[in-house]
Amino acid sequence: MATAHRPADPHRPRRLSVWRNPLARGADRLEAAAAVAMAVLWALALPVVATGGTMLWQQVSTVATQQARTLTATVATLDADPPVPGVGVYGVPVQVEAPVAAHWPAPDGTVRSGTVTVGSDTAADRAADGAIQVPVWLDATGNPADPPLDPAAAAFLVVISAVGAWCLIGLFLLAAWLTLRRRSDRHRAVAWEQEWAVVEPLWSGR
Repeated sequence: MATAHRPADPHRPRRLSVWRNPLARGADRLEAAAAVAMAVLWALALPVVATGGTMLWQQVSTVATQQARTLTATVATLDADPPVPGVGVYGVPVQVEAPVAAHWPAPDGTVRSGTVTVGSDTAADRAADGAIQVPVWLDATGNPADPPLDPAAAAFLVVISAVGAWCLIGLFLLAAWLTLRRRSDRHRAVAWEQEWAVVEPLWSGR
């Protein structure tokens, strides 16, 4: 049994791509080609950014491992009072940091004296004799050092950096395409005016 074919609706609009549309101009095809090229470039940038993020994570993890091996956590006893919170706008307390005289046991067993940076929001414990103690990190020489990198926080920062870099590349490509589109619009407007100047007298009979 033959299958009946529904005749094509002559009033139904035909969807023509810019490549086959006889009314499309060179600027239209250039704009479409640029959009495709930039989309491909953005897609290709993803593995590049991912590779860069992986290399960055390897460096960060190496630093974190070295810090974990060389830094030592201990407790320093303050020889002076910690800083008090400042007062900001509308009387809102503002946390501040300041160096405070203190002493602490070094990794070699000796007692070192110096200053440690203490924040007004630092949790401090009082020893039995009433002295204020704060946790500090020491380097291999027994001097105060910055806390080691937190692997979880470092991984989060690496991911955010990689995603941010990929988004920035996408924004750059989008800006380039919009610039090309604005120039194409101006080119089309000029071409339409020139063609209309030729056709309009034929329609109006002037």
